[in-house]
Formats: sequence, C-alpha cells, structure tokens
Amino acid sequence: MVPSPPPFASVDYWNARFRSNPTAFDWLQPASILDAPLIAALLDCPIQKPGILHVGCGTSLLSYHLREHVETPGQIHNVDFSEEVIELGKKQERDIFKAPNREGEGQIKSKSEDNDTAIQNEDIAEANVTMKTHVDAGECDNKATPPSRSSSQTKSTSEITPRPFMRWDTANLLSLSSILSVCKTSSYYLIVDKSCSDSIACAEDVFISLPYPLTFLYPSPYAPSNLLTPIPIHPLHILALHLGLVTQPGGRWITFSYSNSRFPFLPSSPLDSEDLEDAIPDELLMHGFPDPAELWTLERKEAVEAPPEGGTEVVHRPKVSHWLYVLVRTERELRMQ
Repeated sequence: MVPSPPPFASVDYWNARFRSNPTAFDWLQPASILDAPLIAALLDCPIQKPGILHVGCGTSLLSYHLREHVETPGQIHNVDFSEEVIELGKKQERDIFKAPNREGEGQIKSKSEDNDTAIQNEDIAEANVTMKTHVDAGECDNKATPPSRSSSQTKSTSEITPRPFMRWDTANLLSLSSILSVCKTSSYYLIVDKSCSDSIACAEDVFISLPYPLTFLYPSPYAPSNLLTPIPIHPLHILALHLGLVTQPGGRWITFSYSNSRFPFLPSSPLDSEDLEDAIPDELLMHGFPDPAELWTLERKEAVEAPPEGGTEVVHRPKVSHWLYVLVRTERELRMQ
C-alpha cells in the first residue's frame, strides 16, 4: 500500500513538526536558488524600498538570505500558517543579528561614553553578526559586508543606533480576514514563495458562497449575485486572489515549485485534464466571482534541474526538474464589498 502523504494543509501538522524539529530546512533547493529572479525584480522595481512578502517562510534560511537583498530588514515580512515557526523565526533572527546592547533595538551612547570604546563595541557586534550569518546561512553565496562607519558614530552627543528586524506574523493565506489582519492592501512589490504554493495545493478544495468579499473595482461582464449553495474551488485560486489584493500593480510573485503546472488559473494546454479539473467553475464566474487570471500574467517559467539525492550522481538517473515561475500583477483593481 502506498503511504499517505503528510497533511501539509494542517496547521497542527506544521506546529508539531516545527516543535519537534526546529532545525533550518529548505525545501527542494538552497535559498540562493532564487537570487537571479529576485535581483532582476528588484532592479526593475520603481520603488526605493519595496516591500517583500515571504509566504510560508517555515524554517528556511531564505528569510535571512533575503536581508542581503534589501536596504533595511523591515522591508521583509515573513508569514506562515504555524505560530510555532513564527516565534522560532523571531527568536533566531534576534540571536543572529543581535544589537550591541543585546536587546535588538540599538545601543544608546551617552555624552560621557568614551568614543573609542563605543566604536570598538560596534565593530565587535558587527563582526559577530557577519560571522553568525556566514555560519548559519552557509549555503548563501553572497557575503555579508559590515556597514562602513559613518561620521555620526564619532559624535559625543547621545544617539540611538537602530537595529531593525524583519516582520514575522502568523496568517492563514486562504482566509481573507486573516491575511488582512497582518497585511495591507497593495503594500508589497515582491511575493516570495518557495514551495508554499505546493503545500497549499495539497489542501482540500475551498467552498465558496457568493457574493465573495472581493470583487473587481470596475464591472466585469458578470454582475455579482447571491449564490447560497457553496461551490468547491481549488485553493490556489483563493491564494492568487488574496495575494493579488496585497500586491502592487507591476509587482512580482516569484515561486519555486516541484510542479510544472502549479497554477490552475494560468493558460494551459487543452489536453491538460488536471488543469481543467482545477479550473474555476463557470457558475462562480457567471455570478461575479473575480477571476485570478485577470490579476496575474506569467512572465517566466523555467525548469531547474534538481540536485541528486544525497548529493551523489547516479548513472542513468532520470532527469528531475523543479520549476521557477515569475508572475506579474496586472493593473486590474480589486476592492472589498
């Protein structure tokens, strides 16, 4: 008998898993696998300090690796289904990137404090941060460079050196009220999704009644109406709607997945029966349910060869690929109703 897959859609499963094994773990490939699309998206970004939403962060080193790509850690928002892993992530970040006063918020330097001693303390703290970053995120190719000492560090007046951290929140991405409790609408330029969609795709269909709380700002061909009988819908349609609400027009949704047909709302081959089964029921669309295909377009889809199991090449081993997707948020506007 083929063993049943783990219940990836269960919050109890993830809490128990992270409680028993808090060790850092990256699904499919190392965190640095997303460097190329991340850098490309950030270079193309018109915003100086774009917000990055890291969905399904888990214990991946990607959270800490993302810090190397931004100006301030506060730009990064890590969200996960599991309260256990969010608390773990908060603690680990403060342990790795500890501030000089060991509180994580900065060091207050008084007028009477010796300048040379203060500067030496900052150098030691920065060296510890760099060393810990390299040890704990050893797979990352980019090396952290300690910030250069500014002239303000030699002033004798009292000052605070800020040490901001990333944001960490628990949320159910399939619940509109849950995601809006931690995310603002149109507030992120990048969505980073390393196998989170894979996990959500394992969930049961979501039953939808109309009118849905979200609708397009401008009228669609179908007018919203009441539909009292709930209709099942693939969970990735719901995820795409909710992420579309919090992503700015022109923003990117970067996904790394084991599936070569991860998103059922993207155009597919007419012969792909699985995608047809997962399509939004016509009845929902005809009653005004917003189609996520109007929110996202596929900019890039690329096969990435999977590393050999155990790090050892096997002769005549069939080629196994993982898949990189880059989706672009359209100008289509959503609103609450």
